[in-house]
Amino acid sequence: KELTFTCPASAEDAPMDFLLAMEAEKPLTAFAELLGAEGMAEMRAAGARVSDFSNFVMAWKDAAGLGND
Repeated sequence: KELTFTCPASAEDAPMDFLLAMEAEKPLTAFAELLGAEGMAEMRAAGARVSDFSNFVMAWKDAAGLGND
């Protein structure tokens, strides 16, 4: 099942908790902040796997112009 999410266009527009999680070296928590509670619930309900979450992270990074770091 393909899911579509709306997220901030850049890290500068992300919730402050995104930055705090990145600073604490908790990338999973950070990107969960981008999805929000509803997005995470939708992803879980769809039976998403780690690879699905990784694909979301890479797609957001590319869209935000952050490359493949």
